[in-house]
Amino acid sequence: MLNNESGFHDFSALFLIQMEANNIKASAVTGSVWALVEKFSIQLMTFVISIVLARLLSPKDFGLIVLATIFSGISAAISDGGFEKTLIQKKEISPVQIDTVFYVNVALGIILTVTLYFSAGYIAVFFKEPKLSEVVKFISIGTFLNALSQVQRALLMKELQFKKISIASIIGGSFGGGIVGISLAVSGFGVWALVFSSLAAQFLVVVVFWTKSNWYPSLRFSFSSIKGMLPFGLNILFSSILFFFIQQFSNFIIGKYYSGRDLGLVNRGSKTPEMVTGVLHSVVLKIAFPFFAKSQNDNILFNKLLKRIVQTVGFFTFPLLFLIFANAHDITIFLFTDKWVSSVIFLQIFCFIKIFDPFVTLFREVILSQGYAKMLSVAITITSVIEVLLILVGVSIGLHYVVFAMLASVIFQYIYYVLLLYRQINIPVLEQLKWISPYLVLSFLAALSCFAFDHIFHDFTDLIFIRLLIKILIGGGVYVVGLFFFKTNEASYFKIKNNGLLILKSKI
Repeated sequence: MLNNESGFHDFSALFLIQMEANNIKASAVTGSVWALVEKFSIQLMTFVISIVLARLLSPKDFGLIVLATIFSGISAAISDGGFEKTLIQKKEISPVQIDTVFYVNVALGIILTVTLYFSAGYIAVFFKEPKLSEVVKFISIGTFLNALSQVQRALLMKELQFKKISIASIIGGSFGGGIVGISLAVSGFGVWALVFSSLAAQFLVVVVFWTKSNWYPSLRFSFSSIKGMLPFGLNILFSSILFFFIQQFSNFIIGKYYSGRDLGLVNRGSKTPEMVTGVLHSVVLKIAFPFFAKSQNDNILFNKLLKRIVQTVGFFTFPLLFLIFANAHDITIFLFTDKWVSSVIFLQIFCFIKIFDPFVTLFREVILSQGYAKMLSVAITITSVIEVLLILVGVSIGLHYVVFAMLASVIFQYIYYVLLLYRQINIPVLEQLKWISPYLVLSFLAALSCFAFDHIFHDFTDLIFIRLLIKILIGGGVYVVGLFFFKTNEASYFKIKNNGLLILKSKI
């Protein structure tokens, strides 16, 4: 029998289980729409903003902000204290518990901001980047700002209020921060355009969350009331810190052993694939955990939900990333100018890294939603050690091998979590692979068609935009036609008219 906040009575269990399944399905649709609206809007604005900033700023400017973000990000993870996921996962929460969590988060945010501020000089010396000291001092303010809205965000996610979260992210995280960044970059502020863009975005997010949330803190504090939340929360905290540290470990190593320009090039190469996968990646993060948590006692609903999300991720991410891989050079020159041409190889490698990332994230959410926080901590520890070792081997060989080490690591993670799902939830490995194999094969053929066009018509035109557009249309056409051949569910999104024209059907 499902347990949720409204409660269930034994005599009506079967009826209410069905109603709960329908409610989850309806909420999933609404939540998915708003999460997609949010991420599409954010990614579209971020994409435009990144093009403008990349044209105005240098690779070294981006390298400095990446180094500062390593430390501000870890501080933000610590200030959460592992309570965000705990508030979402816990069935019943008292007002005093919520207030206590808020004050703990704010206190940690203040302590970490002060610590990071006074550590800025040492960080700059370590990386041999004098300008980094002032950058870190200003970026540290973001840790405190982030702590002010963590509880509001968690409560809105718990209640599946994705519309309000989307509004906060779009207004603050994208539009406001982007306007500040572009204005300062045009005025010649260099790296400070990136610094104040980040702070402006975080400040505006706090403002919107506080105005849209129905919860406000009261003068209540009881540490004993949250003691029962600590075991789960500490496991989450450990996992979050370790996960972020591993995500940033390659940046840390590159920043230490190579130049700021090198780090900027690697970071630029990673951004385009991140923008593509960011939409679905965020949907997985924001929607999967609360929905899996609500359906954790209904195996049929749970497995159907998992299969559909896996297929959706594969359907969108595979073709987009394969097409970017096949056209990486033209995309870089057209969007960011030839000063970023050295980032092309990194862009291609990251296309494959980001293919696996959403699935790894999804599988982690699955494990966590079942209450296996300790198991997740162990899994992240094992995969993290492997990644660190691979990167350390790569850095001793060369910069490109560091990024190849990241690819090897994410492949290992994917295999590890697939096997873990088989062991804990009894989903066969071959069954999981069958879910995504049609999209993988078709995406490979789409990329191959682009390479074939380049090889046969390499002197077709000097206009990069025209050449790029033709290749994307050819690759996309191959992929869509293949959907009909494999008879996938997504083929129903398209309709062939009498004149042979292929159009997108409305599914609303």
